[in-house]
Amino acid sequence: METELSKLKRHYLFTILFTLIWLLLFYSIAYADILITKLDDVTISTANTGRDTIITERFCVASDPVGLYGLIALGSGSNGEFVLENGPFQIDFEVSYRDKVSGGGFVDILPNVPVNGFLTRPLRNNQTCAGNHGRLKIIIRKSSINQAAAGLYRGSIQLSVIPE
Repeated sequence: METELSKLKRHYLFTILFTLIWLLLFYSIAYADILITKLDDVTISTANTGRDTIITERFCVASDPVGLYGLIALGSGSNGEFVLENGPFQIDFEVSYRDKVSGGGFVDILPNVPVNGFLTRPLRNNQTCAGNHGRLKIIIRKSSINQAAAGLYRGSIQLSVIPE
């Protein structure tokens, strides 16, 4: 006899609460002001789509004067891994980043490994950032979802912006 939990797993219905935690950890004398805006928590609901779940969060990194910056990301797993957790169960996910101002495609981000060479937008009126040029992409592979127990999974990403 199939339990409700087994039915949920079989149909790949997951509700994943994904909290993005963003911190500006480093400040450089090279910047008079730096601002990160337009970030939100993300709730991800996966259904039996047969595909990977992909979420893109858009935000803005601005400074005065305009300059280069890098990123370091840490997940909520042990050693900073990118995982969603539900008690003893985990779902791995991948993270990549694209800065529209600098051009180019998405760059894969590994936990606690700096990625450099992105360009800030100009800081306007000393406290506003025009546009959402930064794109953080979160990918949860269908194979990870298919192997996971049904339930509510939680995780976070700490994203540090480092002026270069």
